[in-house]
Amino acid sequence: MQCLLETLALDDMPVVLDAVGRYDTAAAHDRAMAAAAAGLADRDLLVDDEVHPELAERLRVLNRPHWEVAARWYVGASIHRLCLAKGDDIEVIALRGPDSYVLDQAGHDLPGTVMVALGPAEPLELAGMNAPTADLVPIFDDTGDAAATAERLARVGDPPRDAATLAAALVQVHSYAEIVAVVHGDGTRDIAPDHMAVFNTRHGRFLATTSPADDGVRWTALSTGTPARFRAALQHLMADLPLRQEFRPTAAP
Repeated sequence: MQCLLETLALDDMPVVLDAVGRYDTAAAHDRAMAAAAAGLADRDLLVDDEVHPELAERLRVLNRPHWEVAARWYVGASIHRLCLAKGDDIEVIALRGPDSYVLDQAGHDLPGTVMVALGPAEPLELAGMNAPTADLVPIFDDTGDAAATAERLARVGDPPRDAATLAAALVQVHSYAEIVAVVHGDGTRDIAPDHMAVFNTRHGRFLATTSPADDGVRWTALSTGTPARFRAALQHLMADLPLRQEFRPTAAP
């Protein structure tokens, strides 16, 4: 990836592509880049020092998007990352696993693109609960005792009826994802106030969507993780993201 970014002179990429190596000497750097270039050439992604046009277009979208939806999800000891970036003409999906990258043009169904990347799961049946985010954080950090977790959730949740169901599920979380929206400007990168999390537990998937109230206090809504609810939460996250103004042109050296 570093070889591609250097070839295209791209210096600002989403975290999903933040994989710049550190080399003790210029010679070590040059050897690594030469080996990477040879591997790219073998796959026809680099021809006569030119990056394949479709790949170059996708990387340029990731370099200066209008906005991005970024996800970090944890599966066991592994961390995976996702970035859905909106460009002028296309949207790009970038995925990074422990040992691989995937870059592709996203379809028109942007929420569906994120849902497919995170995979399906049976929903945890919930009626719905709201609670101050600051009260939920310490509870979610210690969920080994279902009875204690249920008692703590019942104290802070409104209404409290889902406390026991959530507590029983949270004893074992198979995977979870944190999803945020990032708005880009000229030299700026701001995280939008609303964000969400997806929990895949032993009893099913549920969602946690967080947003600030009028008084500035952040509240989290816990809801069932059906595909329809998941899609609606992603649509809400993306709905009000602004298009940036044009970046100032880079000054010639």
